[in-house]
Amino acid sequence: MFESSHTLSPLRLAGLSALLFTAGCTVGPDYKAPAFPAPVAYSDLQDQDGTPLAMPESGAWWMIFNEPQLNELIVKAEEQNRDLRAAYKRWQRAETLIAREEAEALPQVEAGAGYTRERLSQETTQLYGGTQQNVYNMGAAAALEIDVFGRVRRLVEAAAADADAEREALADLQLFIKTEVAAIYFGIRSLEAELLYVEDSLSTREQSLEVVKRRFEGGAVSELDVAQAQSLLASTRADYARLRGQQAVLINALAVLIGEPAPTFSLEVTPLAGKPPRVPAGIPSELLLRRADIRQRERKLAAANARIGVATANFFPRVTIAGNIGVSALDAAQWFQSSAGFWAINPQVSIPLFEGGRLIANLDESELAYAQTVDEYEQTVLTAFAEVEDAVDSWRWLSEQRAAEEVSSRAAIRAQEIANAQYNGGLIDFITALDSERTALESQRRLANVTGEEYINAVRLIRAIGGRW
Repeated sequence: MFESSHTLSPLRLAGLSALLFTAGCTVGPDYKAPAFPAPVAYSDLQDQDGTPLAMPESGAWWMIFNEPQLNELIVKAEEQNRDLRAAYKRWQRAETLIAREEAEALPQVEAGAGYTRERLSQETTQLYGGTQQNVYNMGAAAALEIDVFGRVRRLVEAAAADADAEREALADLQLFIKTEVAAIYFGIRSLEAELLYVEDSLSTREQSLEVVKRRFEGGAVSELDVAQAQSLLASTRADYARLRGQQAVLINALAVLIGEPAPTFSLEVTPLAGKPPRVPAGIPSELLLRRADIRQRERKLAAANARIGVATANFFPRVTIAGNIGVSALDAAQWFQSSAGFWAINPQVSIPLFEGGRLIANLDESELAYAQTVDEYEQTVLTAFAEVEDAVDSWRWLSEQRAAEEVSSRAAIRAQEIANAQYNGGLIDFITALDSERTALESQRRLANVTGEEYINAVRLIRAIGGRW
């Protein structure tokens, strides 16, 4: 429709653009995943007792505890935890930024139409000076940056790595929330077991106080025995109130994790007993792939590396092609005449000559950011190894502690029974009988504590190995 005698036709310009594009290169360092030496094995892994369980096919590691109530709590946390919802949206936002950077490599096209009423200057227009006229315009304009040196490609690479990092951050937070729910759940039940022992002791000490009072009234014991029995009962009540307060705080924390208001949340609690299933720690080299926080750091490293390429590309010429096409006439009815058409093509090359040190500073900053991210990655790996080692070590020592506490508890209870019989028979004084009762209660409470610590440590080990084995 529109013809021109210009030698630089749109077809030839498109061919030149394609040549420039295919001849382009991507400046900056190509990314290589970091290599980090891993230990061969964890030091005390061979001391874990019991048979290790297989990972549930669904990936729901919490199923190994066979706790229906815990299963329900974790499902609620998955669905209702607000931090998880926010992390998911952060990931989605990062995904949208990829499309924004990819758009830099595509033509930017816009269309429009306009009307102008104008009067031509008599000083600059000799032939038609003073003439008033209407001008009707309609057309489209386009601009495209030819990514010769890979600036846009590095931007897309960085955005994609950032999105991957946010996805891994979401996975890491999911594991943290679920393991926190499990740890708090077992902590609440461990306190319930301890409270059960304290409640039994309260009942016994109330009865003891009544017995001592009757014996005091009969002149068999002194007032000192009564005061000591009252003191022991009061301290036991204080312990009971303290434990209930600790349990209430944990229940409120659990409510927050599962996304429910603490004032309306309630939990049916049963005492914790037994010992947790054995969780295999695996080998250290697998940890680099299992743990989402390590994968997140690695993706941040890839993004930082790509931004070095962006900063490097800013030193090189930037090639853009702009153009427009349309119709312009003094009357809109003339738009469809061939004489009303116009077009223009404007290839440009811009070369940075002096930026006052800005480009060098940007490059230095991106390289330092990469070096910083390397240190953060390595620190995350070292911390991960230490967390697994801590949990494996604790598994061994908690197992030994539990075995010793079981023996201690049985012996203390037997000693209490003997002491009570001897006191009732007048063979020992009340202080000795109180000491045996106090020792029995402390032993039972320690056993409840170490049982809870074993379960919580199993959860910590699951978190440390990345929630999979």
